[in-house]
Amino acid sequence: MRRVVSVGSSEKAPILLTLLGEEGKRETYPLTRSDYEKLGSPAEGEELDDEREKILEALHEEHRAVSAALRILSFGDNNRRSLQKKLLLRGFSAKAAEAAVERMTARGYIRETEQAERMAARLAGEKCYGPRRVLAELCAHGFERETAEAALSALRARGDVDFARSRELLLQKKAPPDAAHAKALLYRYGY
Repeated sequence: MRRVVSVGSSEKAPILLTLLGEEGKRETYPLTRSDYEKLGSPAEGEELDDEREKILEALHEEHRAVSAALRILSFGDNNRRSLQKKLLLRGFSAKAAEAAVERMTARGYIRETEQAERMAARLAGEKCYGPRRVLAELCAHGFERETAEAALSALRARGDVDFARSRELLLQKKAPPDAAHAKALLYRYGY
């Protein structure tokens, strides 16, 4: 069992809980006030039982997962599924990864609809993909089907994507030799 040595605060965390282990090793854990209350608000000199040790370890892993999620998001957009996958690959438990993803979404760091709209506009505009192919690509990149369909609907409603024009550009760019090849090309590109 570990004993609480001090309960303080810093700029980075509302509460810093410092514990002393059996070997004399000190460990400090940054906690939110609600996390501190989940531990039963231990006071200085109090020992943590096995149940509270497990709670503390889970809270600490979640805190580390949130920090890792912030680092991952600092490099670029990620949807919920891709962020969770990256956290799992870094060794976090499914519960900690999901909690971190939820926290990032709640803070507005993950905006899947906007990401899906940007990707759909790029696929339709640059690659001349049709609506079926755009939808398939969005789903393949980890967006939920509802999010992908909403993104496509929003782009169409605003007039940000013109599949008829994309279709014409595709046929001009690829110049199929006959109607059968044109039909196959359009099918592959999602028209």
